[in-house]
Amino acid sequence: MLRAHAEKKAPDGVRFNHELVALEQDADCVTSRVVDKDTSTEYLVRSRYVLGCDGGRTVGGLLGIQLEGQRNIAYTVTVHMTADLSPWARDPDVLIRWLWAPHVGRLAVLVPMGPDHWGPHSEEWVFHLNYPAADQRIWDDAAMIRDMKDLLGLPELDPVVHRVTRWSFEALVAQRFRLGRVFLLGDAAHRHGPTGGLGLTSAVQDAANLCWKVAAVLAGRAGDALLDTYEMERRPVDARNVQRSTENVMNHLAIGQALGLNPEAPAEMNWANMRRMWSTAPEDVAHRHTVLTAVAAQSMEFRQHNVESGYTYASDAVVPDGTPEVASLDGIRLYQPGTRPGAPLPHAWVEDDRGERCALLDLARPGEFLLIAGEDGEAWCAAARAVSADLEVPLAAVRIGHVEGDYRDIRLAWLQHREVTSRGAVLVRPDNFVGWRSFGVVSDPEGELRRALQHLLARGAVAAAPDEHLALAR
Repeated sequence: MLRAHAEKKAPDGVRFNHELVALEQDADCVTSRVVDKDTSTEYLVRSRYVLGCDGGRTVGGLLGIQLEGQRNIAYTVTVHMTADLSPWARDPDVLIRWLWAPHVGRLAVLVPMGPDHWGPHSEEWVFHLNYPAADQRIWDDAAMIRDMKDLLGLPELDPVVHRVTRWSFEALVAQRFRLGRVFLLGDAAHRHGPTGGLGLTSAVQDAANLCWKVAAVLAGRAGDALLDTYEMERRPVDARNVQRSTENVMNHLAIGQALGLNPEAPAEMNWANMRRMWSTAPEDVAHRHTVLTAVAAQSMEFRQHNVESGYTYASDAVVPDGTPEVASLDGIRLYQPGTRPGAPLPHAWVEDDRGERCALLDLARPGEFLLIAGEDGEAWCAAARAVSADLEVPLAAVRIGHVEGDYRDIRLAWLQHREVTSRGAVLVRPDNFVGWRSFGVVSDPEGELRRALQHLLARGAVAAAPDEHLALAR
């Protein structure tokens, strides 16, 4: 699906079996040397910018940018197979199974892969086995398949093994995300384990953050300094995601430690420790409490809403309004939506006069700014139309209120989180992050909005001082 979409947007633009082997920058462009490995021919590509999305294989090394952090924390062997596990994996509500096997004292993970059925009747599965980084047995496919059967307790299982792969758990962040006209995104900029599901999430966030900025610069609507905000905004967020992914896997290992399981211990000892979990003996009460506490701590992975949705940006592509940063009651689990500049636009369902419902996040088209005014914010919408024409910046404007407006806040979800009055406005960047807001009306809405946009786009203007906004709010 992604390939079809990319080829529709750029016919003949997706080229397989091609390799970037060198790049050079000058004041205006980047020259990339590419090898067509099917024909062994080389050609040059001249471009204004290069986005390195290569998983850290080439571009970062050519630039001399290192990935810093922890390498080879542990190794995981993944077995992709076709097998009927329905007699044993019976619960249809379970997706991922983390298995602590007392007879070997190790952690393994079993995940259904469909493709036609899911749950117990999944045709394909992947099984992840975890080993210390120094264990050389991981390079023996047959040994890994035997270990998988042993861990599952199914020595007679006869799966069709499609592939056995190996990967190391790492926690790495690039020293820099930009060097001149070259940018690093995704695994080229940060590399971490899958616990918490933050890998692809982080990569998509990188692209969403950078691409609207590059497009604005290429179109002549923004200054090159806007591109510096990519690293300012994304590197702290990605570093936190790397940290959380690592803490998540450590939490899993902590469960095994709480259970008293040890791969070096005899199976009988591990089973004895495991049985203490269900013991009612007074001497096992503290043991059970320790285990349940370790299991409960996994909510930091399974309910990490503030990590996934509550991350914020602070850079020159945000106009601060002087309000303090929101102090979450739980910085990992609880996401508190709001419109403080730098925050993601909160979700809300809105409805037009035809009764058609859409998400607030879908009101802006790609590459377009969106001004959301309160129900009495006609002056802001008029200012948006004038500023859009004057600066030649795509800028849509809507009024949203529960009773009045271009869209109705049918569930009052926007009203709960907008944090501005009915005469205020919120300016949303093309990546759906709040870039600026005004709590109420100002004497010169057109001038105020123009200054904000010029600031956001690195076009030299500075927005009004925060005190003006705060005074109006009071």
